[in-house]
Amino acid sequence: MHATNRTEWNKSFISLISAKEMRAGKTLPHGGLTYVPGDVGFEAFDRLVQNYYPGWVFHDGNFGGLREQMRRGEGLEVGPGAEYFEGGVAVDHVDVVYERFQGVDPGHAQAQTRLAQIDLSRGDYARALDHADAAWAAGHQDARTRLTLGDALVAEGRVDEGAEIVRGLPRAEARLETWGYYRHTLNGEYRRAADAFRAVVLLNPDNEGAARYLQQAEERARGY
Repeated sequence: MHATNRTEWNKSFISLISAKEMRAGKTLPHGGLTYVPGDVGFEAFDRLVQNYYPGWVFHDGNFGGLREQMRRGEGLEVGPGAEYFEGGVAVDHVDVVYERFQGVDPGHAQAQTRLAQIDLSRGDYARALDHADAAWAAGHQDARTRLTLGDALVAEGRVDEGAEIVRGLPRAEARLETWGYYRHTLNGEYRRAADAFRAVVLLNPDNEGAARYLQQAEERARGY
């Protein structure tokens, strides 16, 4: 797979290991763990972060202060996390919370985005697209909503639209590759896998790995 997919695996692995340490009581006073770049060195670590988040800015958050803290060799206190496509997250009752938001404010755009992400994690792609479309129509068109809407469009076979929605976003290509392999291919959803890799190729025609996986997924979808 593309190198960025190894990054997705690494994130999951680190989250699981850190959760194990925390359950064993090996935490700092606030309950987290110390994170440092280790043998990589700050310069190399900084270049890697800047490739994904220029200026250490993510959405509306500026994490330049954390950069300076790490540059000085100070560790960061962190805890485990997971993204909705990585599996292992209990989402059975989370949707109830966001549906209550909608009961108070039917046009709550962020709730629509979160519900779309939950539906994607459950494989209810049509419902996910309904929620993502509603968030978009309500004017919630930030990067997270664009990525979620793109995921849903591609999963529902609207590949050109999905690729165009996420075009230009730093994580779009790697995210679709992750969907194509870890979610669709490993679950035997070869037509959806092919659509995800086709979207990657639309975003980056030079991605030879995605083109190869696209061909394999299409062959499997045809029953070869």
